[in-house]
Amino acid sequence: MIFPTLEQYARAKGAATRVPRVILPYHRKMYAAITSWAAGTLPGGARNLAITIPPRHGKTLAAHDTVEWLFGMVPESRWLYTAYSADLAVSQTMRIRDALVSDWYRRMFPDTQVRGNRQNFVTTAAGGELYGVGMTGTLTGFGAGRKRREFGGAIVIDDPLSAEESRSATRRAHVNEWYTQTLKSRRNHDGTPILLIMQRLHTEDLVGHVLATKPGLWRVLKLSAMDEATGEMLWPETFSRESAELMREVDPMTFYAQYQQEPMIPGGAMIKKEWWQWFDFDGRYRFDGMLFATADTAYKAKSTADASVIRVWHGTRNALDCVDCAYGRWEFPELLHAAQFVYERWKERGLRQFFIEDKATGTPLEQTLRRQGVPAYGWRPADFGFPDDKVSRVQESAWVVAGGRVRLPRGAEHAQVLVDEAARFMPDMSHAHDDHVDTLTMAVSIWRYAGGQA
Repeated sequence: MIFPTLEQYARAKGAATRVPRVILPYHRKMYAAITSWAAGTLPGGARNLAITIPPRHGKTLAAHDTVEWLFGMVPESRWLYTAYSADLAVSQTMRIRDALVSDWYRRMFPDTQVRGNRQNFVTTAAGGELYGVGMTGTLTGFGAGRKRREFGGAIVIDDPLSAEESRSATRRAHVNEWYTQTLKSRRNHDGTPILLIMQRLHTEDLVGHVLATKPGLWRVLKLSAMDEATGEMLWPETFSRESAELMREVDPMTFYAQYQQEPMIPGGAMIKKEWWQWFDFDGRYRFDGMLFATADTAYKAKSTADASVIRVWHGTRNALDCVDCAYGRWEFPELLHAAQFVYERWKERGLRQFFIEDKATGTPLEQTLRRQGVPAYGWRPADFGFPDDKVSRVQESAWVVAGGRVRLPRGAEHAQVLVDEAARFMPDMSHAHDDHVDTLTMAVSIWRYAGGQA
């Protein structure tokens, strides 16, 4: 049989398996985009297609259908199918294989005859191949596509990161590097297309990476769960308007990233005031975790510059509490005195690490404190698995604040200063100051690196 479009194949598969398909308007958009991708007719001459779609909205089923449909139309095609874990990639490859060997499929596509039948590797009599591999897995000896301009197979990437992995800067960088240096090199022809279908998780996820590096090669179809202007839902039976509005209120980071495909919250503010948790810092407060300080130092003491800020933090497995703060626009001697004062006040309670951002007056401050016996250390984001740029560091920290892990002392003036400054922090760096926010991002990186559960 000949099915000119993916939608026609999906409907025929539903009838053949007696599992009728729900095909909503967004399914038709997705099927039409994939059909154009396979035909090489994406707008603007793009060869690769990224579809960003909420969870439980048919993402993996669409990926399966794509491989099955095109294997039937082009039995000699060669495919690489990858997902965030090896187990997931293998299980999805097995599901595709099960379709290819079924009676209904063989009636539709008699020329596509499966020969090899390993768990993660399927071959056809026409020389076609399907290999399933987890992101960052081994690809030696396997490739995608044919050495020709016409369609001969593709790379399918089905959710390259899990939600948990996306919070690790190291894991994000590893996945992006593997895609760039390994996966792309397995194309048997420079024109072999790539289909990336995933939920957005972070500005530096794989969609963010490919758009930042080679945007002209990609076409993006963004499917948001909710039209916030009208309240219309993409698939209300799967994710209702009531559920969306509740998630937007209680977990906006997840709502905007995974469901709206906008990992940066609209409206600018990256850390909302209502996310912070509060505690009573009184005689009943217990110190039973790690006690450390973070310091962000200013270049100059003039009134228009950022202040120098020193914060003391108490971290346990499940919470990061700010217990003290000193800040001001100081010249170096005053800054040194403030740091000494904070250390002396907290060393008897167990303060053993005094981290200072390795920049500006921070470097001489660290060196001077160390000569005086203070356990001072230069802080560099890469040492703690944090991104180099400030906006990404704030986003990393926003997840932790939104999750209710960061607590501030009720009634403390310095606590409200941090809350207000964090709320004014803008991703376009149009805010006036971010000195208090810097001490927060330092603390989050240290706490998480030490085992804090973000």
